[in-house]
Amino acid sequence: QAERAWAYAMQLKDEAGPSEVPPRTYFHLVRRFTKAVKWCKELSTLGSNKVDNKTALEIEAYSCWMEANLLLEKEQWEQVIELLVKARTIYERMAKLGDPEEQELYKERVNEIDTSLRYCHFNQNGGTIDDIKTLVDMTHSQQGATYDLLNSKLENVLQETRKKQSSGMEKITWKGRTVAIKSDKIRVALIAADEIRAQLSNTAMETEEKLRLYTDLFMAYGDTLEAIRNELKQITTKNDKQRSSKAESEESNLVYLLKYISYLKLTKTIERNQILASSLKENLEKGNSAPGRKTKPDELVRIYDNMNQNHKELEELVDDEDVENKKAVVAKGLSCRAIRCYYLAHSYVNNYEWASAMALLERCIGHIGVAKSHHLDCLNFDKVDVAELESYEKKVQGDKCVVRAKAHLDSLKRQDTTLSSGCLADNLDVFSSSFAESQQLANFPPEFQPTACKPVLFDLAHMELEFPSLEPEKPKKSFWKFW
Repeated sequence: QAERAWAYAMQLKDEAGPSEVPPRTYFHLVRRFTKAVKWCKELSTLGSNKVDNKTALEIEAYSCWMEANLLLEKEQWEQVIELLVKARTIYERMAKLGDPEEQELYKERVNEIDTSLRYCHFNQNGGTIDDIKTLVDMTHSQQGATYDLLNSKLENVLQETRKKQSSGMEKITWKGRTVAIKSDKIRVALIAADEIRAQLSNTAMETEEKLRLYTDLFMAYGDTLEAIRNELKQITTKNDKQRSSKAESEESNLVYLLKYISYLKLTKTIERNQILASSLKENLEKGNSAPGRKTKPDELVRIYDNMNQNHKELEELVDDEDVENKKAVVAKGLSCRAIRCYYLAHSYVNNYEWASAMALLERCIGHIGVAKSHHLDCLNFDKVDVAELESYEKKVQGDKCVVRAKAHLDSLKRQDTTLSSGCLADNLDVFSSSFAESQQLANFPPEFQPTACKPVLFDLAHMELEFPSLEPEKPKKSFWKFW
C-alpha cells in the first residue's frame, strides 16, 4: 500500500512536468505522500518484535526516506536533511552485507539520497556542497545520542550477519594446504577483514579513504591474530597436560593459520607503504609546490626502511621449499634497500654533506645492480620493479654530477670574494660563485644618477664671460675728506 501511494504521487509529479505544480494537483500529491507515510508507520508497528534486527533497520530506513519525500514537498528542509541522513547511514552500512545484488541496490539508494541532500542543502543554505560526508558528520554531531543508538543497532546487525556467514567459512586453503577453522571468533574476525579487503579493491577510491580502510583492515587482522593466539594458548595448555594426536593436529593447524594471517597482514602493510611512498614522491618531485606540509627525503627513508623490514619478516614466513616466491621476496626487499639509500643520499645533500652524499650514491649504484640481478634470476620477475630500478639508476648518475657541481661551488664560496652588489655588470673584474645563486646580470630598474641641466630656461652665459676690471673707476681717498 505504501509503494502504491508513493507511486501515485510520483506519477502526479511527473505529469505536472518541470513547471510549477497546479494547486489542486499539489494537494492531491501531498495527500498521497501522507498516505504512504501512514502505511509505513503501520508497517513499523507490525514489524516491531516480530522480525530480525536487519529487517527492522530496513523498515526504519524506508520509513525515514518516505517521510522525507513528504516533507520535501512541504519544503521543510532541515527535517528532510535529518531524515535523509538517518536513512543514508542505515543504507550505507547495509551495503556491506548480503550478496552483490543486494549491495548494489543499497548503493543505488545511497546515490539517490545524496542527490536529494544536495538539493535540500542548496535550498536551505543557498550554496552547493561537494562532500556529502561533511553534511552527514554535521548532522551526526547535532544528534549524537540518536545516532549512537543507531550505530549500536547497526553493529549488532553486522555481527549477526558475520556469524551467519561464518558458517560457510569452515576452512581456508593456502599453498596447497587446507586448514579447518573451528572457532567462531576467528571466523567472524576473518569475515570482517575480508569485507574491508573487498572495499579496497575499488580503484576509484581516494588515497585518504584507502589509508583509512587500511587502518581498519590492520585492526581486523590484529583481532584475528589475537583470537588465534588465545585459541593456541588453550590448546598448548591442554597438550602439556595430556598429549594426543588430535590435539597436536589442531595445534599445527592453528600455527599454520597464524602464519597465513601474518602473511596477509604483511602484504597489506607493504601495499599501504607503497601508496604512502608514491604520494610523498609525487609531492617531492613537484618541488613541494602543493599547499600543506612539505615533504622531506627523510620521510621516504623511514617508509622504505619499514618496507625493507616487512620484506625480511615476509621472507621468514615463506617456506624454504617455495624457492621462487622466496627469491621474489628477497629481490623486492633489495629494491627497497636501494631506493632507501637513494633518498638517504638526498637527505645528506640537503644538509650540505657532499662527501657522504657522494658515497651513498655510489653505494646506491651497487645496491641497484644487486637488486636487478636478483629480479632477473626469478622465473617470472616483475618488469615494473626492474623498470623502476633502471629509472633510479639514471637518476643516480645525474644526481652525482649535481652533487659534484654543488660541492665545487661550495668550496669556491669559501675562497672567493664577496660581491659589492648582487649584479654581475658591476663586478666584471671580480669572480664570485654567488652569481650562481642570484643569477642577476644587471640591476633593473637602474639607479638614478644626477645630471647637469641644459641651458634652455636659464641664462648661463655669464659663466663663460670675462668682465673688465673696475679698479680705475674707484674714487680716490682725499685728506680733506675727514674734515
